[in-house]
Amino acid sequence: MPDNPRHRTEGFTLVELLVAVGLTAILMWGLLNLYSFATRFSRTMFNEAELCAIGRAALDRLCRELASAAPLDVGYLQITNNGVADEIRFVAPTGDGATLAHLHYYLDTAATPPGLYRAIKTPVADNQIPTGYDRQTPIGVNVIGFNVTYIQEGSTTPSEPPDEASRTWQDDDVTDGVTRLPLGVLVELTVADPASGASVTLSSGATLGASGM
Repeated sequence: MPDNPRHRTEGFTLVELLVAVGLTAILMWGLLNLYSFATRFSRTMFNEAELCAIGRAALDRLCRELASAAPLDVGYLQITNNGVADEIRFVAPTGDGATLAHLHYYLDTAATPPGLYRAIKTPVADNQIPTGYDRQTPIGVNVIGFNVTYIQEGSTTPSEPPDEASRTWQDDDVTDGVTRLPLGVLVELTVADPASGASVTLSSGATLGASGM
């Protein structure tokens, strides 16, 4: 006796199973890509936030000391462009006792660790730029760019020394003929993460109270 069609067990055909498996695979591939993108984006944002914190800490310290730079009868200001990165030297009070010290900020990519360094020399006996410093400490690890510009009296745009040159503000510096400190100094740092290749550029400025303006 033939089977009654109403009592047959219904099932999926091979084509339907293949379509279902294919759609599931496409959906899983899309979800995996979305998760991977979200992970990379989160890691990039974390790296950039960390780089910003490193650069901002170095900038804040440098600009805070620049704002309290000593006047020319006690100190000096020198901005140097060595063809790779800038350097800056000046005299400012440091430490809890606000003791005057010679300060030198410079970029050293060959040091361990590489980055922005702060050199210090005490005491300050005169307003002559020292030839050596007591100690150097890194204040901005992974800094790969350091640019310093200044705003001089009567100017509205930042200036910087030409390549392989420096500008010195000093009482007995007759070659430059500069009689007062610039109104302000602008500092730009580029901080990079070698592992991810991410980098950020931060800038800040300091008004020099000792400029007399």
